[in-house]
Amino acid sequence: QSAIAGQAITLVLDREIGISRGDQVAEVLEYADGAIVGSALVTALAERGVAGVAATAAELATGLRPGASIPQAH
Repeated sequence: QSAIAGQAITLVLDREIGISRGDQVAEVLEYADGAIVGSALVTALAERGVAGVAATAAELATGLRPGASIPQAH
């Protein structure tokens, strides 16, 4: 744990956890405050282009907690 800006943060790290589906995001969020899905988006871009990234992001977002906010691009 580390104190940053007055809040305690617990980091849960795992090599090659492979988060690529919404249900996996939901599972991780049972014990963590966030899920890193970078490789899933890179793979989607390489295999299916920008439309693939959008579709993958939408699928991953299904695992968010109800009421969670999704940052919007500017």
